[in-house]
Amino acid sequence: MFVFYCFSSIHIVDNAQMKHISKQETNKKPHHSNGKLLFVLLIVGSLIGYYFYIQFYTEKIEEFCQSISFGDSYVKVYQLAKAQDLTVPFYAKSAEQLIVYNHPGPLFKVYCDIHFSDQKVYSTKLSTYKLSTKK
Repeated sequence: MFVFYCFSSIHIVDNAQMKHISKQETNKKPHHSNGKLLFVLLIVGSLIGYYFYIQFYTEKIEEFCQSISFGDSYVKVYQLAKAQDLTVPFYAKSAEQLIVYNHPGPLFKVYCDIHFSDQKVYSTKLSTYKLSTKK
């Protein structure tokens, strides 16, 4: 005999009823949602993949910026950036300056800021792009 307390009332259950209750509980299938699990795995996988994508392009831009020699021509630097699939936006080009980004997306940008004098490199700087929060 088992005694259950339920909402301040006492229920007495004999062994036959207890076997029936335990049989019902074992027949219940656990509630697993493959869709939810797949969704979570997709999100986690996407974040991990994006992290490594950014790491790869960050290394590329660092190597690119370090490979530029003082005195290199504007054309040589521009062609090198394009050959390495780095992003050179139309608004970041002038005779005195060239900005090369690690990827075209708006977040996690790292860029190489290259300054020219007489179409020759005289300074390079590796920086992190920050979105403007000015209003």
